[in-house]
Amino acid sequence: MSTSSKKIIYALLVGFGLFMLCGAALLWVDNRRIERHTDELNDLRIHLNGRDQDVEILRRQLRACCPDSSLSIRPGKRATAAKPSFPKEDGWDH
Repeated sequence: MSTSSKKIIYALLVGFGLFMLCGAALLWVDNRRIERHTDELNDLRIHLNGRDQDVEILRRQLRACCPDSSLSIRPGKRATAAKPSFPKEDGWDH
């Protein structure tokens, strides 16, 4: 083999090695992004579960406070707020 063909082979091997190294780095970065995304989703689920428990506690307190209330709160439906009943002459602008 001549020296020029050896140089070409070495250059191709180095280029292929760099290509593989860059590919491995890209896969590592992508994996880290997926892990971070998964962690954020899990944190969000935990946060939402905590909020669901808070809402359920507040519903129980409302039922205990006003069992004959006309507000029937069902999960997944929004309650309509009743207009407050107070006299117009209380000094506040409404």
